[in-house]
Amino acid sequence: DSSGWIKKAVAPHAKKAVITLEEGQEFELKLGFLDPIDETSGLQGRLKTLGYYEGTVDGKMNDATTEALKVFQNSNEIDVTGVADDNTKAKLKDLVGS
Repeated sequence: DSSGWIKKAVAPHAKKAVITLEEGQEFELKLGFLDPIDETSGLQGRLKTLGYYEGTVDGKMNDATTEALKVFQNSNEIDVTGVADDNTKAKLKDLVGS
């Protein structure tokens, strides 16, 4: 639409979607796909989904990931450590899914 949103229904169990723009650009989306919570990329993906992490989901524990964890922990009344402890992982899984 005029605000840049694409609104389209997707089957609930779809695993991927392809968006093709009028200019011919194509984007393939993986739906419902997140790495395991015990992997840094899984943490980053969940934090990004929730709007806490703006970096690249690259599996590298960097300053941006640590800061995102701290902000998430603070927002969810978890001890602010910047470390993905069991409480942090449980809350991420609760909000985003396993």
